[in-house]
Amino acid sequence: MENCVARLAQSTEVTPNAAGRGMDRVDAVKRAKAETEAYVVWLQIESDTVDSGKQQRNGPDELYVRYTIFEPVTGKVRQLGLAHQQIYKTGRGGVSTTDKNGPLYSEYALKQAAREAAEKVLDAFEIKSRNDPW
Repeated sequence: MENCVARLAQSTEVTPNAAGRGMDRVDAVKRAKAETEAYVVWLQIESDTVDSGKQQRNGPDELYVRYTIFEPVTGKVRQLGLAHQQIYKTGRGGVSTTDKNGPLYSEYALKQAAREAAEKVLDAFEIKSRNDPW
């Protein structure tokens, strides 16, 4: 969550506010309905293997971040999607490690997926970060 919020905060048009952990979909909709201007972005960490019934391997390539954007007042879904960070590249631009199923590698993958989710949220509103020259 922290990585997603940090990425959203890089935009001058967005003022992110983390609500905390343990919020379910019903809570997110209620919060959105209580808002008059702010959209609510609900983040979930999910697994490809658990969702598909496959045998678990417990690797970071199976984890992804699902995001849902709820509109203020109505609580209707504006957009939803997922960010699935593939980080098995090694060398230039990737991570090289001997334990690709370890907790450090999984944490890195989720942090990158959270940043990607933030990018998709910004794209949903056609917002660019202040660091983006385009």
